[in-house]
Amino acid sequence: MAALEENMSALSNASPSSSSSSSSTPKPASSSSSSSSLSSFVTSYLSASKLSSEASGVSKYYFGADKEAALGSAVDKALAAIDLATSLLPADPPPSLPSLLSPAEPETEGPFPHPPSTHLLYLKGSALVSLSAPSPDAEALLTKAVKLYPGLAPASYWNALGECFFVQGKHAEARGCFESGVRSAPNKLGYQQLSMLLRSMAGSPDAAEGEGPVRLFEESISRAKSGVSLDLSDSDSWYVLGNAHVASFFAVTHSPADLQKGLKAYNRAAEIALEADGQLNPDLFFNRGKVRKYLEDFGGALEDFGRARDLDPTLPAAGPIGEIRSWLARASDLVARKGRVKPKRLTTMTKPLLSATLPPVSDASSTPHSLVAISDLPSEERVAVALRIVMPLGDASITPATYLAVDREETCVVLSVYHLSAELCAKITEKGTVTVLAPTLKTMSGGAAGGGEYKGVQVGDPKTMLVNGRMPEVGKLAPATVKMETFGLKSSEDKE
Repeated sequence: MAALEENMSALSNASPSSSSSSSSTPKPASSSSSSSSLSSFVTSYLSASKLSSEASGVSKYYFGADKEAALGSAVDKALAAIDLATSLLPADPPPSLPSLLSPAEPETEGPFPHPPSTHLLYLKGSALVSLSAPSPDAEALLTKAVKLYPGLAPASYWNALGECFFVQGKHAEARGCFESGVRSAPNKLGYQQLSMLLRSMAGSPDAAEGEGPVRLFEESISRAKSGVSLDLSDSDSWYVLGNAHVASFFAVTHSPADLQKGLKAYNRAAEIALEADGQLNPDLFFNRGKVRKYLEDFGGALEDFGRARDLDPTLPAAGPIGEIRSWLARASDLVARKGRVKPKRLTTMTKPLLSATLPPVSDASSTPHSLVAISDLPSEERVAVALRIVMPLGDASITPATYLAVDREETCVVLSVYHLSAELCAKITEKGTVTVLAPTLKTMSGGAAGGGEYKGVQVGDPKTMLVNGRMPEVGKLAPATVKMETFGLKSSEDKE
């Protein structure tokens, strides 16, 4: 914008009349009028560009309770300025006008100068797309801008038209636009939008023949990586990459590696945003909170949900915050009080564990496990821990399935099992035995937020445990589950 303002004086002297006059020749009376008209147009054009950008900023980064009103006001101001600039557009602009008015956006704009009349169409359509419910006029304006542009339109034009199609659910058209944009000029916004779009297309009729969910998620991750590679310091690109990995984990791969890659991308996005001390994306913290809650990092989850709520009070963060606090209070109380089971009964329950032996286990190593107690963990040896189930602690359909369990020394812990099918879950009953191979003992707490603390044993893969002495059948394992809309597109997310 500063560069445009610097060109105002040049534009004022660039009228056809002045360019053909010498300094010693008196200017015709019409020259002053022409110069004044051109100056008025430049002023209104600068204002239109600025207000259109501000409307986009409100759409992406303003999260107050009055967002709808604030956004509507910002768009109305932008549209008024654009209409004024359009009315003042010179009928016979000087040849230098397009290049002097072109915004300096080398990443997205490509090598072409903007024809002023065409760019005003783009500005108006882009402002309308910023609205929560885009106007039907936006598609027509942006389509016309793309068609009228000489040569291949800039990436920003294609991205705006693609977003217009995207929010209408026209996925194939949106994909074509975003791909045209990155062909015009590789740009991180285009790659971000493509990544989101491809995720949303998985399993939909808009996917091309032969494009199953696995392929679409792989391409979504690839496109997100392309965006990151263009600017390693862009928080939004890292956030989109995190969403791509996490959504792929829950939807198709169920590979812990994907989940960890997603979490690392979220962490990098948060680091960059916090270091920049600029606008923070509440969805980033909300989504990371979801992943941390899934992984039972309750302290981290409470911190993220709290920040997300502070940034955007409309996000449903209060629910998971309450759930975590309630869970920590209940679980820590049950572990401390050993499930309120009477001592004599607890001794009876654990007596078989004192003489328990580990049946032969066919796994990657021939080295046998040795049975130990919770107090022996963590251990660098190849060990296993046998637990008696005291009671289930929640709905088994919620991941992970959780149980209050006790070891041979009558130490109580919470046993968390991921990927547990309903059939296998039915076999884990009160007084049943679960033997965990290579157990991981963790301290679960609310961190700085408090709320309770307890010891827990996590089982990431049911194939690493025995249920009543038997290894689960592979076909009886269940995929990871979570509300997928958290990691898909809501066009505001990406405005991500």
